[in-house]
Amino acid sequence: MSKLSVFYLMMSLLWLSLPSSAQTPLNELDEVGRIVYIQRLSSGEESIVSLVNGQTRSFTLNSGECYRLSTDLSQILISQTQNPTSIRVYILNDETRLYEIPWRRDWQAPCNFAFSGTENELLLVGLQSDRTDYVTLDLKTGLQMGGINQRVISPPFDESTLPGLLIANPMYRFLPNTSLVIYQRCLHKDSDITTLTYCSGEDQWVLYDTATRTDIEIFQTPDFNIARREGLLDFTFNRFVVSPSTQYITYPSPRGRMIYDRFNDRYLDASAVETLNTTYYRTEPAQWSPNEHKFAFVVYPVQTGPEIEIDNAVFVVFDLATNTVQLLAGEYGFIEYHWFPESDAIAVHTKAYELYRLGLDGTQTLIAENVERVFTYYPPPQ
Repeated sequence: MSKLSVFYLMMSLLWLSLPSSAQTPLNELDEVGRIVYIQRLSSGEESIVSLVNGQTRSFTLNSGECYRLSTDLSQILISQTQNPTSIRVYILNDETRLYEIPWRRDWQAPCNFAFSGTENELLLVGLQSDRTDYVTLDLKTGLQMGGINQRVISPPFDESTLPGLLIANPMYRFLPNTSLVIYQRCLHKDSDITTLTYCSGEDQWVLYDTATRTDIEIFQTPDFNIARREGLLDFTFNRFVVSPSTQYITYPSPRGRMIYDRFNDRYLDASAVETLNTTYYRTEPAQWSPNEHKFAFVVYPVQTGPEIEIDNAVFVVFDLATNTVQLLAGEYGFIEYHWFPESDAIAVHTKAYELYRLGLDGTQTLIAENVERVFTYYPPPQ
């Protein structure tokens, strides 16, 4: 092989393994919140649109391609749904290709892959669509790390580690980056709790420290009428909404809306929320703003008939500092809603597949039409 050929071969390998110097540094992307939405184009293709600091960048998929986004929405994996040849890795914001991993014969499940690792440095590839076997690869080198692994489906806890946990139907939620978990504790004395699928008697919802095996807080759970008013016949862990830093936990109770400050072991005043009870039928769980100064939830006007008008949603924003509520009317039904990273507006994905920016100043701005899915990423709280 000539020296020139060796030079070009080395340069090609280097290009596959190293980011381009012109691209946005990944560590800077980690510090920026973003919204990503999937838009169906008139041609039938999907466009992945990244909205960062008010600027949009589009990444259009070719027909027959599938994708997976990283948790921080900074990178994307792309492959083919039929007869895949490779998995390509791009920076989503500027379409810079980072790596390309050749598809292997023993990978028999197209599109069954995902990012892993704290810095998206690992690739998980499922071997078959109907099994939990997978392999882990280093994205930079494309080399497999270790042998074949299996995803664990069973819960990581049992009754010995979480006292009173329903093994057959466990209800629990981790608090990220802590040893804490919120879970439903059944207080049965005469029954074998390992066979129960629901608590037929008294129960508790507990914030529990798995490291010290102690209760941090026993929450006041709502009675049936309050649970029904909240839009669910069964009160589940979905009603406990944890703020990004895990400092605050808000949930409905017989005493009204509760906000527990676990850093200071106290409850904050949220009495302003209860002024809505006679006017609105409240249904959706709350969502914390990224800066943790507010949380929002959705209510619907009370109706005299048996059906609730679901196309007349009102977004309620509660301010922790002032114990006040703000109503943002949106005369449309919605699929999902999210906070903008700047905490100054709510992104509303409507049933008409439109994406609106609902500002706290009362403005409503149509961002895009034909939107099929919406994803968000918020930087970790400082």
